[in-house]
Amino acid sequence: MNILLKCSQKIIQTSFLRNVFTLITGTALSQFIPILLSPVLTRVYSPQAFGSLALYMSVSTILAILATGRYEQAIILPDDDNDSLNIVALCIGIATIFSFSILLGLFVFWQQIFLLAKHWNFDIFLKLLPITVLLLAIYQSLYYWFNRSKLYRAITLNRVFLATAVVIFQLALYKFPDAGLVVGYVLGQIIGVGYSIFQIFTDLRSKTIPIKISFISIKKQAERYIKFPRFLLIGHMMNAISGNMPIILFQGFYGSSFSGFYSLTFRVITLPMSLIGNAISDVFREVASRQYIAEGQCQKLFLKTFKSLLLMAIVPFAIFFLVSPNLFTLFFGAEWSKAGTYARLLSPMLFCQFITIPLCSMFIIAEKQELDLVWQVARMILSIGSIWIGYVLYRSDNTSVLLFSLSFCVLYLVSGVMSYSFSCPNSRVKEAP
Repeated sequence: MNILLKCSQKIIQTSFLRNVFTLITGTALSQFIPILLSPVLTRVYSPQAFGSLALYMSVSTILAILATGRYEQAIILPDDDNDSLNIVALCIGIATIFSFSILLGLFVFWQQIFLLAKHWNFDIFLKLLPITVLLLAIYQSLYYWFNRSKLYRAITLNRVFLATAVVIFQLALYKFPDAGLVVGYVLGQIIGVGYSIFQIFTDLRSKTIPIKISFISIKKQAERYIKFPRFLLIGHMMNAISGNMPIILFQGFYGSSFSGFYSLTFRVITLPMSLIGNAISDVFREVASRQYIAEGQCQKLFLKTFKSLLLMAIVPFAIFFLVSPNLFTLFFGAEWSKAGTYARLLSPMLFCQFITIPLCSMFIIAEKQELDLVWQVARMILSIGSIWIGYVLYRSDNTSVLLFSLSFCVLYLVSGVMSYSFSCPNSRVKEAP
């Protein structure tokens, strides 16, 4: 019996590492392309253009969360594939209605919205917004289906395809310096989502089980996982607002050039981070959810994953903290030296993010949406407050970035401790009546 148990553990461990490696390989390729061509893009497009792209992506990302009601987070949970497919259909249906509502709102209140958007240099992109929101919602829903089905190769190919399409379109549109980055991003998303749809139909044709999607089943799953929109929607909206608030506030307080500096900093730093962090997060979520369902805990898996993240992060982040200003000037040009300063100030926060966020899926796995909501409220308050204080009291963009970084260090460490407590034995029992 002990021999069988040890063998099964080795198989799980080998499978886990293989899946992580598959995702890392694909993510590496998808991130290498934008990083490789970023020095070209920064010499073709101005910081203001990058600021416009960052603001557009921030607004569309926030709206895309509303578009699915966060039901896509539940796709990995059902035992039956048909239940998950009905949740996918639910997400796409809600997203379609929501995107049409945005289009209708733009049509009815065009004059008022246009004047407001013009103040933020956002007016020329308004008509593209409903399309982007729908594309993001569909992409996320299909992504969770691939994750549930362990189609890590499909996730890998999709990431590479999407990243390549976006960069190619952005370079092709370099003669349109004001709109090229945003339009290229939207066209790349269309190609990426189209490829995802092709992949999911290929996967469904290979399955032997009959596919049963109906309005009754969709309604049943919507009621079964009602806690996701009830608690996660507000919390994740706050998470998205707080995560994207620096872009919005920098645009308003300091101008589009400074939001461009900030966005490039995040674009360059978070891409390598996600190479490992997102891959581990995807596989951890799938393995931990099954282990938690079967055993009521996944403490050992949590600790092992955390130690791996910590060991991988210490040295690279220490080196990056020391050399980041010079690196940005060297690779992106003297015009982008301010982005290197931002990178150094944000390094502590990004270190804490790297070692904790891949494990925060425990909030979903343990169904602790209420606590996730509380954490997201605190995150949004600190996000807005830190940047606002830096502007109002010091009139300094560097101070705003530093205060933002330090406040988020605390938040990420708190979320890590909470996630660990959820992974421990009896964490589910405590909720039992």
